[in-house]
Amino acid sequence: MGNCLSSPSEPSPAQPQPLVPIQAPIPASNLSTESAAPAPAAAPAAAQHARRPRVPQYQGPPIPAAAAPAPTKQPVQTVAPPPPPRAIQAAPPNPTAAAAAGAPPPASTAQAFALFFPDPALPCRFFLQGKPCGKKRACNFSHTPTSLTRFLDILTSAQRTLDICVFTITCDEIADRVLEIHNRGVRVRVITDNDQINNPGSDINRFAEARIAVRTDRTSALMHHKFAIVDGAVLLSGSYNWSRQATIANNENIVVYREPALLAAFQQEFEKLWATFVSVNARETLT
Repeated sequence: MGNCLSSPSEPSPAQPQPLVPIQAPIPASNLSTESAAPAPAAAPAAAQHARRPRVPQYQGPPIPAAAAPAPTKQPVQTVAPPPPPRAIQAAPPNPTAAAAAGAPPPASTAQAFALFFPDPALPCRFFLQGKPCGKKRACNFSHTPTSLTRFLDILTSAQRTLDICVFTITCDEIADRVLEIHNRGVRVRVITDNDQINNPGSDINRFAEARIAVRTDRTSALMHHKFAIVDGAVLLSGSYNWSRQATIANNENIVVYREPALLAAFQQEFEKLWATFVSVNARETLT
């Protein structure tokens, strides 16, 4: 049989498919919206050195290091101390015996000083005369300098004038010294209060009898000044009345001044009263 029987048609064997390579997944960190440009390759070190500009070295003298600025010294401000206040001191003791010998004791040269009362006792009359006291141990009077004896020494220093303007004078120790000064030829003038002239113990009438010029007011008001001027150069003023009560009992003071302006003011007051007051003794020799 020339023709072969063919079997039912069978499908042709499948043709082989081309292979597609499988790529690995790209990490999310490497994903970007734009593609990163590849970094340029680093130039060789020798090429970098060759491109740097050459800096010439300094050939001059050495440059000294900069000195630190000197600290600025702040000026010290100095304040001048205030002038010391005028000293008011206790009067140095003056020997009362010099007055009894006829020579007035030297007065203190301090510009101003103070005397304070009361004294412990009145001075012994022998001490005032520069004589020894025969009963010193039994004597109740003072045998050492006191405020009263220093006051008397200043009065005794008067050589030309003694102007007294005092409310009352009842201390015999003071009155005796005023009479001694008057008897030496010193011009003594006294101004006092009219109501005190005839009081018990007043020494004003003794002055008038010795022809010391005395003038007083004629009013019910008090002539209450308490000052004296020695030779126009020394002023004694304070609360001290010239009485024994003020000397040994009261708290009193006398300030002694030598300031010209102050002296002029008190001398002017004295002259004003002297011109307006009236004399208590028609026999006074001074006007």
